[in-house]
Amino acid sequence: MTLVLAALCGGALVLSLAPFDLWPFAFVSAAGLYLLLERFPDKAVWIAAGFGLTKYVFGLSWVYVSIHVYGYASPFLAGSLVVLMAAIMTVVTWAQCVLYVRMRVNSVPVNLFLFAALWTLVEWMWTWWLGGFPWLFAGYSQLGTLLAAFAPIGGVFLVSFLVVLIGASLASLLTIRTPGLKSRWPVLLGIPLVLLGVLLDQIEWTKAAGTQTVALVQGNTEQSVKWDAQARDTIVRTHVRLTAPLWGEVDAIIWPEGAITYWAHEADFLLERLDREGSRTGTALVTGVPVAEREGDEVHVYNGVLAVGEGQGRYFKQILVPFGEYVPFEILLRGLIAFFDLPMSSFSAGPQDQPLLTLKGVPAVMLICYEVAFPAHVARESRDAEVLLTISNDTWFGESIGPLQHMQIAQMRAREMDRWVLRATNNGLTAIIDSRGNVVSTIARFEEGVLQGTWERRQGTTPFQIAGNLVVLVLLSLILGLVVWVRRKQPASTQSAE
Repeated sequence: MTLVLAALCGGALVLSLAPFDLWPFAFVSAAGLYLLLERFPDKAVWIAAGFGLTKYVFGLSWVYVSIHVYGYASPFLAGSLVVLMAAIMTVVTWAQCVLYVRMRVNSVPVNLFLFAALWTLVEWMWTWWLGGFPWLFAGYSQLGTLLAAFAPIGGVFLVSFLVVLIGASLASLLTIRTPGLKSRWPVLLGIPLVLLGVLLDQIEWTKAAGTQTVALVQGNTEQSVKWDAQARDTIVRTHVRLTAPLWGEVDAIIWPEGAITYWAHEADFLLERLDREGSRTGTALVTGVPVAEREGDEVHVYNGVLAVGEGQGRYFKQILVPFGEYVPFEILLRGLIAFFDLPMSSFSAGPQDQPLLTLKGVPAVMLICYEVAFPAHVARESRDAEVLLTISNDTWFGESIGPLQHMQIAQMRAREMDRWVLRATNNGLTAIIDSRGNVVSTIARFEEGVLQGTWERRQGTTPFQIAGNLVVLVLLSLILGLVVWVRRKQPASTQSAE
């Protein structure tokens, strides 16, 4: 029964996120895990297994599509690989739960902060550990709630911390036997948080600096032919046809990731044509295109972006997708199954500190696909930008929940940076997102089309852009330091919550 309850708590977290958006379930998930560890500390390993496996198998089920449909693995093999990935990630959940049980002290308030700190620490670890896989964070569930107002200060991790602290605090009411003020303090904690959230929600961290118009092109190219050499002309013609009526009608046109499937040096004729048309009509055009460059005796290939016409600059993707754009342990894995030999899976990471793109003189930060999921990276790169551009190709994941989660992540980046996000994708979700993280307009998935709209330039920086994850890491360090101090003050026999 403990295992089943833990699994339900793990599933509740996924239900709080896109596309389900049952945001109160994030509090239920945290409350349930806290109660289980308090009631059954000797079963922490099983609780972690139930919670973690359900969270990751359910929440990352979209990986199955890319392995089975586009990696040509059998349903059994694809399913097994997803479960294996979930099991590896659950090891971190196991460490989180076991550490909590072993570090608890004889103070419910301290334990609640410890529980929230360890949960948040694990989320932060997923931005760098094993190359990074920053997905399924509790804070994403709170877009549109008052807790989202904390995002410009400490990012999604501060929101996650508050979600878990509130959920566990409410659950603690079921464990406190002493009547009076001591039993009501979780409710009292919520009052200043609500008031602070209302106050923060009124703050505009950046200021408006004018508007521009944009057209986001969604070509809806089927993934099975995207990198087929015979389909390259058809793909280019689709984007050129959709773009033809837009020249001179908007300030910028954005094509998605890999919209041009020729190498950049093979597409000189096309890029020169687009550059001339953009310059003639006063329009910037930004497109994804793979780039090959010789560096000494080696040739490096990049997932790139080029801006032409009234746009300037180029960008090479810095954070690559494991197995999609590079293969870890390549010597061992290449050739084992088709999934480890996907087209364009040998990219090099682009250099840091690349110049921003410009759209008719307006600085814009480019984030290719997976990069938008790394909060500190976006904060660092976007300080001098007036808009966030993100292009993606989520066709790999079919009709699964993955692209919808990806969209939610982009919305949180808008809230953290207090900037608009222009998101162009191959088959959805293409969208214009305002600086509050609200979707202004979008195109339906799996449709060919163009999304036109107006966006607002924003100047200035949010606290999160300046400090990145430092605010949260200092908070977590202080909490863990407090726990260590309390443990030293208490006799060993009393180092557990009553």
